[in-house]
Amino acid sequence: LSCAPAPARPEPVVEAPAWARELAATNDAATVGRILASACPSAMVWVAPIDAAREVPAGRLALARGAPLVQRSHDLPEQLGGRPASTMWLLAVPDSPSHARCIAFLARSGSLRFTASEVARVDALMALHRTLTDGTSRREHPAST
Repeated sequence: LSCAPAPARPEPVVEAPAWARELAATNDAATVGRILASACPSAMVWVAPIDAAREVPAGRLALARGAPLVQRSHDLPEQLGGRPASTMWLLAVPDSPSHARCIAFLARSGSLRFTASEVARVDALMALHRTLTDGTSRREHPAST
C-alpha cells in the first residue's frame, strides 16, 4: 500500500507557547490578528476597537453575553469583506467578559464551522492579549492603577 503524507498542520498545543511569546513581544492588533488567523485556519480576522465593534450586530451580542458568539451570517463587517456571495460563519470574541476594549471577529466559509476548541482557543488568546495590555499599561503608567 502507498499513501501520501498528510499536509503539515500546526498542532495548537505546540503552537500556543509561540503565540504567547509573540503576544508578549509585540502586543498590537496586527499581531493579535495574525496569531488568531494561525489559531483558526481559513479564517479572515479583524481585531476591532470597542467603538467599531459595537457597530456590528454580532459584536453587540457578544458584549451583551460577555462571551464568544458564533453565528451564520450573510452580512460581514466591511473589514472582513462585507456582503459575501454565500453564508459565512462569524465568530465574535470580546477580550474580557466585562469592560471589553476590543473584539476579535473571525469569519470563514459556511461549510467550515468553528469548532468548540477553536472558540476556546480564540477566547484564551484574547484574554491573554487583554492581560498583557493591562500589564503594559500598569508598567507605563504606575500612578494610574
